[in-house]
Amino acid sequence: TGFGKEAPVGVVYVKDNKVIVGAGHGNNYHLRNGCKRKKLGIPSGQNYELCPGCDYASHAEPKAIAKAQKNNLDIKDSDAYLFGQWWCCKPCSDKMIKAESKDS
Repeated sequence: TGFGKEAPVGVVYVKDNKVIVGAGHGNNYHLRNGCKRKKLGIPSGQNYELCPGCDYASHAEPKAIAKAQKNNLDIKDSDAYLFGQWWCCKPCSDKMIKAESKDS
């Protein structure tokens, strides 16, 4: 599924009661190497860019947005449903707002 074993986190975009696109977090870095941020004692939610497994590029939200754009799927006016956690980080939130506000 691509949602990972360590922390299954994902997002789906829903519009008119239909799933448009979805994606999961992960790239298996943590399974192979552990978390660099944890090893460095960095608190949760900070400095994601220091760990390839935590980097924003592996977050579910931008992965779903990229997937939608690649497949010409319109996510404007859709609802995003997160699972595995109840919030998204600021960079992902900003990407979601920007992607959903684009005129098609």
